[in-house]
Amino acid sequence: MAFPRIAITAGDPAGIGPEIARKAIVDSRVRDVCEPLYYGSEQIFEPGVLSAEAGHAAYETIVRAVRDAQAGGIHAIATAPINKEALARAGLPWRGHTEMLASLTNAPRVAMMFWSEKLRVVLATIHIPIAAVPAALTVESVCAIIELTDRELPRFGLPHARLALAGLNPHAGEHGVLGREEIDVLEPAVARANGIGIMKNAQNPNAAALFEDYMLSEAQTVLASLNYVPTSTKVESPLKGIQIKIVDPAETLDNSAKWEPLYQQIVVKRSP
Repeated sequence: MAFPRIAITAGDPAGIGPEIARKAIVDSRVRDVCEPLYYGSEQIFEPGVLSAEAGHAAYETIVRAVRDAQAGGIHAIATAPINKEALARAGLPWRGHTEMLASLTNAPRVAMMFWSEKLRVVLATIHIPIAAVPAALTVESVCAIIELTDRELPRFGLPHARLALAGLNPHAGEHGVLGREEIDVLEPAVARANGIGIMKNAQNPNAAALFEDYMLSEAQTVLASLNYVPTSTKVESPLKGIQIKIVDPAETLDNSAKWEPLYQQIVVKRSP
């Protein structure tokens, strides 16, 4: 039986990557499942010394592996660590393998996934400062990651995977107390993705597609007119202008005789 040919790129030639890659290609556990091929720089670099030259050499190694994969000479690429600072010193625009491989292969949609037998984790953002993450999250970007994950997981033996979306803020924002990203971005993204899932698994997909298209377009105005909060940010929410007052849950429990009549008077009696 012919084993798949796997390129193992050595990563930064001044780092730990070359040692790891060389050990991997002779490891019996690796050779039992594939034909490993070492891809590394022919230049000699002093270990542990950061340099632009090492960053560029790491990049050239990855380019060579990608070109061989595209030509059919190898079936896949496994990568040893690169040094992001060395890439930056070399004037290269990428901060990680994911973005670099996407650019080299002209892949329009990519994601980084951590894999284990029990759990797969797909990242919504990669290689940006923590302070920049909230602004990078949009309903469209999160939906794109969800849809990409759902589309590709069957290739990993998971045709009917259940997806969970982790919150951004502590305690998933506590309904806006600790941040609004869950309310403004993540929950609408889940609502939209669930609608797409319903359409995908419907008995009549064409009818489901028409219904979902309507619910995400013209129906948004109808929902807002009925005092439902729309998914679309282009439709004015009935909550606009409402001042939100945070009430301690313990107080409502300790003074239920006070809060229950207020709830009935303000919320229930005003409901259509």
